[in-house]
Order: sequence, then C-alpha cells, then structure tokens
Amino acid sequence: MDHTHGSGTTTTRLGAIASAPVILALLATGLTLATPGPAHAHRADWGKIARPDGVLRRGCHDYAYRYRFTPPDGDWAVETFLIGPGGRPLASDVLMSGHDETRGRTWFRLCRTGTRPGRFRIKGKMTIQNGPLEAESGWVLPARFRLRRP
Repeated sequence: MDHTHGSGTTTTRLGAIASAPVILALLATGLTLATPGPAHAHRADWGKIARPDGVLRRGCHDYAYRYRFTPPDGDWAVETFLIGPGGRPLASDVLMSGHDETRGRTWFRLCRTGTRPGRFRIKGKMTIQNGPLEAESGWVLPARFRLRRP
C-alpha cells in the first residue's frame, strides 16, 4: 500500500488517486448525490473498523487499525476519519476498490505532541458507485478506543 501519513494532516494515496478517475468521480458524486439518512446512520452490513486500546507513546508512531468491508456490487471507496479527544479531527485516509482489499490492516501516524491521551474514534464513510449517476453512501461501524499515558 502506498501511504503518506502525518499527525494532523490528511492522509492520501496520491498515486492511486491520480490513476483512478472513476474513484474520484465516485467520491465527488457520492458526496453530492448520496446522502445517508440521519447524519450518524450506520450500515453494519457494509462493514466495520476495529482498534484495541493502547498507549500513546512519546514521539510519532503508527497506530494500526483493522477493517472489514462487505460492500454491495459496484465500485466503492471508504473515507476514514480519526477523531481525537474532545472531538478533534486528527487525520483521514481513503481505501478504495481496485487498490485495497475489502479486509485488512492500515494505520494512522500520531505524534504525542499533537494530541493527548483519551478516547478516540475512527469513522468510515463508504460510497458505492453503480453507474454514472447511481451512488449510495453510509457509515460503517466505527472503532472506539482509548490511548492512555505510558
């Protein structure tokens, strides 16, 4: 996987995005045409994200999480968002069909100087594209975990 990570920055796979205009259209169309019912409606049947509790170590480190998606037919993309203590957005990433498996492990890079111990969430918004104007999106089950002091 081609990852670029950083604390407090957006994480992207530039090579994958540049070579995948269909996925870009998927994201753009999905964000404008397919709005999931309530703002926090979860599609448990589309998958989940998981991360165990851990320790927020000194310096900058990768903090892994697992995902398992079961998207309906069509191209898919999942935008993941790392939310820190107090609801502070810390990082984001994109997983997409044709470049990522529907099950796997990836990570966010966190620096202790950029956040504090506490409760964290990883949310994932999946968008499915079934044609040029047919898009649907919803939230997969999020990960909720704690990072404590060493």
